[in-house]
Amino acid sequence: MGGINLNESGLDFVRQVFVTFGGNTTVLTLFLLSVLYLALKGKKEERYVFVTTAVFLAFTVYNPFAVKYILGKLGMVNVYYRFFWILPMVLTIGYACTKVVGGQKKGWRRYLTAAVLAAVICFGGNSVLAGGLPKLPDNQYKMPDDLLAVCTVLHEEAGEGTVRVVFEPDFNLIVRQYDASFELVLDRDMVLTYQGSNTVSTDALTEQEIEDETKILQIITQMDLSLDQKEFYRSLREMNAEYIVLSSSSAAVSYVETAGCIPVREVEGHIIFRVEEK
Repeated sequence: MGGINLNESGLDFVRQVFVTFGGNTTVLTLFLLSVLYLALKGKKEERYVFVTTAVFLAFTVYNPFAVKYILGKLGMVNVYYRFFWILPMVLTIGYACTKVVGGQKKGWRRYLTAAVLAAVICFGGNSVLAGGLPKLPDNQYKMPDDLLAVCTVLHEEAGEGTVRVVFEPDFNLIVRQYDASFELVLDRDMVLTYQGSNTVSTDALTEQEIEDETKILQIITQMDLSLDQKEFYRSLREMNAEYIVLSSSSAAVSYVETAGCIPVREVEGHIIFRVEEK
């Protein structure tokens, strides 16, 4: 997950995940200070809502020992970052800051306190413009235009219903967000594993599926064209592939065509091949 491995990180895993997905620890520090302030200065109801919640979470999902020895066994490590979504940081910080400002006497002290807290919050986090201005999406689906064009042609060729397609990795990882009627010949976790990820597992696949998908990936991603073309085509048929989509510039184009796949259309820099039974 994000290059963070539980076995390698050990008890530091929780901190590393927060820094990686949260940007920095400024907000977390403000949250902890807010909890401490409410624990000391808050009313009984405030302590019950904010402090009790924070303590409970600290001893459960944010407890390094629990994460290492319990969540790891439950297979939840790869999605652990989602647990930070339930942490009421913004609500707690906002409430505590309001209470601090409201506790000051009316006049310059109240205004100064509000200004200082606002400055800490504004400048302590990451600017939304740090990575440059946001890029507007190509279309309303927030998908590459060439992917939409390829999907349209595939449905024109195959008709309605599900279609089993071999996509190159870039398309393979996002196409079903646009159109779930496409069945992926290459399993998502298999593609990530082949690319070197150590945060996913192929345990759900059979040995034969792993072997066949590896052969297909060898051709379309590694451009290792030493594999016998009959073996490649057999793997396509074993995986019930109906179409292959390759970039027009891919070195595998001529190999795939010679292996027996039939080019049917070229659209937006991609060639669509049909896989037929032999």
